[in-house]
Amino acid sequence: MLLIRHPLSNLGVRAAVASGQLLPYTAAQDPTFPTQHTYWLVFLGEEANSARLAACYRNGGRTAGSHFALEQVDILDDLSGRLIIDWGRGTRTWKQNGTTASSKPVLAIAERAVDPFPGFENLVLTFHELETVISEPRRYTNWHAALSAVSAIYLVVDTATGRQYVGSATGEAGLLGRWKAYVDTYHGGNKLLVQELAADPSTYSRFPFSVLQILPRSTTPDAAVAIESLYKSKLLSRQFGLNAN
Repeated sequence: MLLIRHPLSNLGVRAAVASGQLLPYTAAQDPTFPTQHTYWLVFLGEEANSARLAACYRNGGRTAGSHFALEQVDILDDLSGRLIIDWGRGTRTWKQNGTTASSKPVLAIAERAVDPFPGFENLVLTFHELETVISEPRRYTNWHAALSAVSAIYLVVDTATGRQYVGSATGEAGLLGRWKAYVDTYHGGNKLLVQELAADPSTYSRFPFSVLQILPRSTTPDAAVAIESLYKSKLLSRQFGLNAN
């Protein structure tokens, strides 16, 4: 394995990164460049001696001229853009044998990037996506803030049958608190959902969650139930869905 550090202080490197051309930039090497390494771990040099993992390329050998046939592979893909190491004092030695990797301290592993909160009108979460949002409050700070700031009428659907459940969230923690109950119990205490899960414990994994209407936090439980009932009538979720009343 070969380790490569492209310093971002270099204008050519910055241009390659900005244009998404880091692979062809890396593939263009001089005729004396070593050919024996199958994998190239490519880092971007940041401040001081630090280096952030950018990609792993498989070397298919030298092609015409001094170019290499490189192919990006998913080795360490989960750490791409997140793993930051101390390259050491020899930053001018921008290519090094992979045997030096074990001597390079890990400075940080950054948290994965989180999509911005999409807005309630665009919010549709699978159960597993909701579980991730609920269980990682530090990463999803903005999501938690938005979901806990409102009461709401929400919709849960069994994607295998199309049966719908309409619910309301008015508690102290708002919509976030109500949806957390589903993550904790899989059914949120809803009678027909409990029955569905008793018949097939994997049912919960088919539930997407979405918002039908946002309500002010000042909305009383009785007012929320009245709006919830109207949606049940519109969607026929009592007759053909998962609402028991």
